[in-house]
Amino acid sequence: FKDPGDYTLSDFFDHFTNQIKNKRLIYSFLGWNIASLYIDTIERLRNFSNFPFYVITAGTEVGKTALISNAIKMFGLNYVGENFANSVTLFVEVVEFAQVSHLPIWRDEYKNENYALLKQGLLRSVFTRSSNSRGTPKDDKPTKQYPVNATLLLSGEDITEDPALARRMIKMRLDKKDKVTKLEHEANTRIANEHFAKAFPLLLSRGFNESVFLEIYNNLSIPGDSEYKDDLMCYAVIGAVFGKEK
Repeated sequence: FKDPGDYTLSDFFDHFTNQIKNKRLIYSFLGWNIASLYIDTIERLRNFSNFPFYVITAGTEVGKTALISNAIKMFGLNYVGENFANSVTLFVEVVEFAQVSHLPIWRDEYKNENYALLKQGLLRSVFTRSSNSRGTPKDDKPTKQYPVNATLLLSGEDITEDPALARRMIKMRLDKKDKVTKLEHEANTRIANEHFAKAFPLLLSRGFNESVFLEIYNNLSIPGDSEYKDDLMCYAVIGAVFGKEK
């Protein structure tokens, strides 16, 4: 992370939301990322433990990778998501989601292929925040539990065809019409590289206004939202951190 210096949360908000023209996607995406930091608080306020994973789909040369890699810099992270199907074995995936806490893990190139489908059990456990067990029960060697502590950010050209999983994710589509100009894109990348890691300490010091979150979450609605009001949750998080006027 970086010393914020004169950088402010208002600067960060403007810089983050100016990355693309699709304001519903960018506001939702910002809120979901910050929600990962406050997942325990949000579970308590919503009175259930389910937490959606976030999915951004896009074609080629739309700016999906740049958008996501810029976004995770707010956590002090700098990497490109690994291929979902071929990145690591399912067991290593389970261990990683247990070891990383309150931060998103990014997996790219999701496709509805056979090996990817083998990991759909992991997707369910990420949503329900349930533990995964490994090992064969024996008197002297009980099974080991691996809790899900991370959240999942998934990107690719396809979305899972499992109807149950489709209800457990926030799905957004990035299109060519959402792109900014080349000069704006280059400026956004420079700003993200220089400043976004400064946002993390600012976010933690700002705190989370629970009353504003509940006011938005309980009284507003978004057409087409999930039964859990997950998209609205992202906007409620923005209000709880940046102020409801945002």
